[in-house]
Amino acid sequence: MIDFLRPMLVLALVISGVLCATGAPAQEFRTPLAITGATVVLAPGESVEHATILIKDGRIAAVGAEVAIPDIAERFDATGLIAYAGFTDGATHLGIEAKGPSDDEMARLRDKERAFSEGPHTAMEQANRQEIWPHLTLFDLYKQNDDALKAHRAKMEDIEAFLRESQHYARAHGVPGAELTTDVRLAAMAPCVRGEKPVFFRADSYKAILQSLAFADTFGLKPIILGGGEAWKCAQLLAEKKVPVIVTSVFREAAGKYDRFDAFYTNPARLEQAGVLFSIASDGTQFARQLPLHAGYAVAYGLSPGAGLRAITIDAAKILGVDGQIGSLEAGKIADVIITTGDPLQANTRTIGMFMAGKPVELSSLHERSYERFSKRPAPPLSPVGELRGPKPMRAAPAAPARAD
Repeated sequence: MIDFLRPMLVLALVISGVLCATGAPAQEFRTPLAITGATVVLAPGESVEHATILIKDGRIAAVGAEVAIPDIAERFDATGLIAYAGFTDGATHLGIEAKGPSDDEMARLRDKERAFSEGPHTAMEQANRQEIWPHLTLFDLYKQNDDALKAHRAKMEDIEAFLRESQHYARAHGVPGAELTTDVRLAAMAPCVRGEKPVFFRADSYKAILQSLAFADTFGLKPIILGGGEAWKCAQLLAEKKVPVIVTSVFREAAGKYDRFDAFYTNPARLEQAGVLFSIASDGTQFARQLPLHAGYAVAYGLSPGAGLRAITIDAAKILGVDGQIGSLEAGKIADVIITTGDPLQANTRTIGMFMAGKPVELSSLHERSYERFSKRPAPPLSPVGELRGPKPMRAAPAAPARAD
């Protein structure tokens, strides 16, 4: 099945356990902002102490230890704290809605169903401008009987026919001066079949990943593996083919009968060792706030700390082709910044401040507001409570002190 989705990504910033989508940079901010005194992590492994981040018009204007701050700039003192780039979740469905007229696979394939983003465009969409990214799921064959084989072959033939039609459409529309009818779905596939734009292949198992790679080779597609639960089993092949992987979960039990219990925990570390470009994602709106914890668990099971941070910042942006705009704190990039008390991959780290596209964000949560509201309620009137009279409850006798002989 092929779905056409806007990029399955929301720039994310973690605030006290709550994840917020990054909004698009405003066209202009009247007052520049300056975050001063922080240890600024420009990129994993590269930091500047007692540094300043100067933000203008939603982007980072300058960053470093010696940055001239305009007199009109609004200052935020972050002395003793650490500044990181906002996180990138490459598989959340936050803000995405898919429309389709029926459950029939062919209708899904042929109909002009489109996915669109609710509300304001995300910062990534502003940065990337690629309207639709194809997301392809090849059908697994679970039962080895005649009916299952026929059904599987029919579904695969539909996908293959659509791709051949896309190739023909791309060739025809590549002829200068040709007057042809525009098909939205085929037009979206044209840069993919030309190898200019990647295609997401949803594949978790070893077999599904190999099938996806073979399919991509057959049609000249540029694959990105989405899921990649057993990517470690073919890490060398992925590295050789330079195929990126978006690992959509670390918190899972091993699926294989003979796999170790920590197979998913160690998956990112094994990809790192093989030289595979990968990122870590949450694969669901309800799990997006756990994104740094997924990376933290991977680090606990062998992934290097630097790679763990890159997997949710610059490497995630690189896989999605937007690393020129997001993923690190560099001049010219969108000013998505979080201010923390320590390593964001540690569960005990607190997020003190957040800036989305250069705009300060209020960090109070529903939990905090509810606590503030209900803790101030007056005590309710209660009936007098009597006392139970009788022997004291039985208690264990205190241990006798040790004798000093």
